Amino acid sequence: MGVDFEAARSVGACTTRRGWLAGVTMTAGIGAALGLTACSVGAGGEAGGTTGKRQPGEKITLRHVPWPGIPASRAAQTAVVELWNTRHPDVPITEEVLTGEGNHYQKLIVQTAAGTPPDLTFMQGSHDYVSFVAKGQLLAIESYIKKDRSFDQKERLHPRSRDIVELLGHTWGLPMEAATYVIFYNQALLDAAGVPAPKKGWTWQDLRDKAQRLTRETGTGRQYGYWQGLNIGRMEPWITQNGTRLLDKVAFPTRQRMDTPEVMAAIQFAHDLAWKQRVMGVENVGIGGMWDGRQPLRQDGSWLAIDFSKNMKQPWGIAPLPKGKQESSWMSVDVNVAFKTTKYPEECYEFLKFINKEGQAPMIEHWARMPVTFNEESKQTYIRYLKNLGVDNWETMWSAWESGYTSHLTPAWPDLDREVLAPSFQMLFGANGAGTSVASVFQSVAPKAQQILTEQGQPPKL
Repeated sequence: MGVDFEAARSVGACTTRRGWLAGVTMTAGIGAALGLTACSVGAGGEAGGTTGKRQPGEKITLRHVPWPGIPASRAAQTAVVELWNTRHPDVPITEEVLTGEGNHYQKLIVQTAAGTPPDLTFMQGSHDYVSFVAKGQLLAIESYIKKDRSFDQKERLHPRSRDIVELLGHTWGLPMEAATYVIFYNQALLDAAGVPAPKKGWTWQDLRDKAQRLTRETGTGRQYGYWQGLNIGRMEPWITQNGTRLLDKVAFPTRQRMDTPEVMAAIQFAHDLAWKQRVMGVENVGIGGMWDGRQPLRQDGSWLAIDFSKNMKQPWGIAPLPKGKQESSWMSVDVNVAFKTTKYPEECYEFLKFINKEGQAPMIEHWARMPVTFNEESKQTYIRYLKNLGVDNWETMWSAWESGYTSHLTPAWPDLDREVLAPSFQMLFGANGAGTSVASVFQSVAPKAQQILTEQGQPPKL
């Protein structure tokens, strides 16, 4: 069938948790602001702003802009700041929740353009963060790490964390939290259908078989056996499990792989679940479908364990994603960073270290996040917290550190998603998706994807 990309864009260009520029009228102004504030990079507070040397006994205040997300995330970040302030009364941190139009990153861009950025902020390990890196606006901290004898890099920087914080020859922050995707299941629905709960090592075929047995007609319509999000973030696990990636590398990729057999076969499997076997739902039914007993199996974020403990009225559990050619799940690694314009880079570095280690317990206990510091204390805190939620198999999440993958980091991502990926998945899983060919869609959009990467994804010369 013909591929109407313009029509698909108008319907399917969605904004995800990691989107920031798509469809925003202020885009041109923001881009100009980024250009005006870009300057050379210096490690250790040597570039941009005036480095202040705090005198003995002098009290200074650092400004921190938290992630303004759900209440649990705000509570976690506030708890870390409060803990810091009790231990460092001479360097208190004030939280600034930015107001006005736009999202977190757009507001930071406006502040930066106005010459009033905060000292510190939360950033997701995604294209939003890498755009600030690419413009040289963050404080590079590798010189502090190098001379810090107390900094155990093996403990604090897992290779998946390094994928995020170490770019262009510099270290731009420290990880503060992590999460992954899992399969949540409704044990009561599985028991009613005589379907065993999924376990480590289960396969794509096992998922299809279980979903077929769990799919049935009800008085209110079809109950699908399996559910997941339909954007690239939720689809990419199929690609990585099939032994490849959508783009050729994590940081500043240069080649797209949408039209390769491995990528198309992975998406074809999901497409078949929806339209050939008809065991995967494509309607806009969110996580509430688990609460009210309509979803037996659902791929979603491990951070939702806290919501399941509060809202699920039936027994539930967590399993790893099914295995294709290999086991794989997304590793979300978010970071805290300092702006290079801060007058107090040494104190900012100390706070980055603090949230990376001492601050791990509040991040876990308020927001169900995975610890990013690999010591026994953080690990046991996480295990105890999960058990209090009713989750015994904590290894499901923990193993993603070794088998997981991190997000692609490229300034080209917003346009790549808006112009290519979102409309493609809308065509494949929207109202007319049953008659749409994965191969024809991906082969059609591959040149556009490559053009965007080539024009917008080149690494900067800092």
